[in-house]
Amino acid sequence: MKVREVYDRALSLINERDSGGAYHSDVGDFEKNTPSLLNSLVILLLSDDAVIRGRGVRDISWEVEPLTTMEDSIPLHNALASGVLPFALASFLILEEDRARAEYFYRLYTEARSHVVKAFTSAEHGRIKNVY
Repeated sequence: MKVREVYDRALSLINERDSGGAYHSDVGDFEKNTPSLLNSLVILLLSDDAVIRGRGVRDISWEVEPLTTMEDSIPLHNALASGVLPFALASFLILEEDRARAEYFYRLYTEARSHVVKAFTSAEHGRIKNVY
């Protein structure tokens, strides 16, 4: 998933599009800050990514290539990138404008994060015997 896709989803959550689908005029700073905000969030989610992929947390490479453009690919499992990151980004983007809504989206982020990790940890990771 690309940075722009997460950004678009976050803007939809915080209702920053008009009825025609165009961005409101005040979202320029949002786009400029999105890659650096997502860099911080990606680091927070690396341990969840390792769990989802069935790797040990000690095997995580904390040297992640920084996101710098809206076209960069997010180095997380798609369940985290599409189902968790938009809520966190929405929260961070409107923090200065509306603290109550920012807290609401942050709660959604923590709940989504918990649900995604729980869904993957309830499944057993292991080899499947080939019976053919």
